[in-house]
Amino acid sequence: MAKCLAITRGGQPCRGSVRPGNDYCPAHDPTRAQARKRSASKAGKAKNPRSELGQAKRRIKDLVEDVIEGNIDRGKASIAFQGLGVLCRFIEVERKIKEQEELEARLEALERAQESEGGNRRWG
Repeated sequence: MAKCLAITRGGQPCRGSVRPGNDYCPAHDPTRAQARKRSASKAGKAKNPRSELGQAKRRIKDLVEDVIEGNIDRGKASIAFQGLGVLCRFIEVERKIKEQEELEARLEALERAQESEGGNRRWG
């Protein structure tokens, strides 16, 4: 498979693969610039689970320190840890839902592209 002709920000040749009849991978294809811009805009507006996980991680570290130093009751800290555990599980569920939605959107786009190429071929 052919490689992308673009040069990365680091000055290295892109190692992305290109589709037949194209010189650039989807990440560098000039005809996809608007689509990349829309995706980046959506990503910027989306709630960042990494940020939430970072906050939970900081809170856990603070609670551990407070328990060790005797600044917080162990029972209260235990309840807080349980709540943080539930929060982390919800963040994971949100991540899985988002991932599923993104995969569905990509599959629909591939199916539309296949239909627009005039093919009724099945995948495989």
